[in-house]
Amino acid sequence: MSEDIRNYIGEEPLGCCFSDISGRDFWKAILGSYWHVEEIDEALEIPLVQGVLLHGPFGSGKHTLIQAMAGEMIQGGYRYLELDFRKIPVSCVENVLDFIVSEALVSGPVFLCVNHLENLKDADVLWNFYGRTSQMEHPMLMVGAVEDESKILSDLRRLFHIYWIDLPDRVDRKHFLSENLEELFDNKSIQGMEKMLDGTEGYNYIQLESFVHQLKMRVKYAILKEGKTLELAMAWMENDYIEEVLSKSRQPKKECDISNDLAGILKAFSS
Repeated sequence: MSEDIRNYIGEEPLGCCFSDISGRDFWKAILGSYWHVEEIDEALEIPLVQGVLLHGPFGSGKHTLIQAMAGEMIQGGYRYLELDFRKIPVSCVENVLDFIVSEALVSGPVFLCVNHLENLKDADVLWNFYGRTSQMEHPMLMVGAVEDESKILSDLRRLFHIYWIDLPDRVDRKHFLSENLEELFDNKSIQGMEKMLDGTEGYNYIQLESFVHQLKMRVKYAILKEGKTLELAMAWMENDYIEEVLSKSRQPKKECDISNDLAGILKAFSS
């Protein structure tokens, strides 16, 4: 097998597990159940080779869930491989997949992370790959994530169990904020937490990270520039800083473009 083919296959996951991410208990349970258990899988008629596709809005935590899922599978003996279909020339795709079947899957179970499936324009090549892996002795799990699953060929989507991953709900946001502000809220009232939960509705995880960082920096400024002690700054955070940071970090609502707003168009013509 050519060394060039190997260069298209990644083998270095991020190294996190489900215990490293906050909340998402439902999805941890579902995705964690993809671990192959022969007796149970046979009884439930679950195939040896499976595909999972997560889709949902930007910042909803799709890729984090996949990497944590991979970490769990790696601990159980799966080999991690990763493909990025933006980087694999069309002429090499079949050879890359052949390597996975003939040289990787023969030695043990494989967790295959597939990125940018929307760039794969030949569904047959992945269907053939899926068929070959189904004849192998070891299990394989093929997992990917996209923001818009409709951009993937319909024949490719049929290879995957598709799960919608929404923005973090109130429970998930509370998990995230509690873990990231644990020390600041130790033995304090829940008033501040309720303000944050109400104010961050609709936030994705990237926005939550930014909010937490801004809040910490506001507390730091109070200590350095306003002469407050850490304890007093935390008390002010409960009373004032949370609302202050929330008001500054909210995304402004976009006004409708008149070219896309029928009412605006009619009004323009009538004036």
